[in-house]
Amino acid sequence: MNNDLSDSAAHRAIADLVHGYALAIRRGEAIRCPAMFTQDGSFEVRQADPRDSASVQRLSLAEGRDAVGRHLAASTSQVRMLPMIHNLIVDIDGDRATASSLMAGQSIPPGYEVIGEYADSFRLEEGQWLFSSRIYTMYRVAPADAAQ
Repeated sequence: MNNDLSDSAAHRAIADLVHGYALAIRRGEAIRCPAMFTQDGSFEVRQADPRDSASVQRLSLAEGRDAVGRHLAASTSQVRMLPMIHNLIVDIDGDRATASSLMAGQSIPPGYEVIGEYADSFRLEEGQWLFSSRIYTMYRVAPADAAQ
């Protein structure tokens, strides 16, 4: 088998997974997202100032498919996000892969915007690529005078 071709198919499948997750969130169908994770998958949300690597703070962590589902249901119950995925870079290593992408999102009802970065890990299980870990780091920049 040609590795370039298999990597290309894996890349497409992973990109479809990342964009499918965003589509489900955008459509208010977060209930579809837990099936996109491995049984032991996790979803973590962090906050950081992109200028200061020591500023990273964990805001939430859901471990296991069921916990991810509960987290997504709770976090999307009052607000619908319109996530936009940019700059998706995928690295495949056999039946595992990692990816980095930027996500900018707008809320409905209007009220806030977020921008940040996903650090994703994937595992191939029974011929299907699934998230084994998603870490979303929201970037917050403190005003210039607060940094002094």
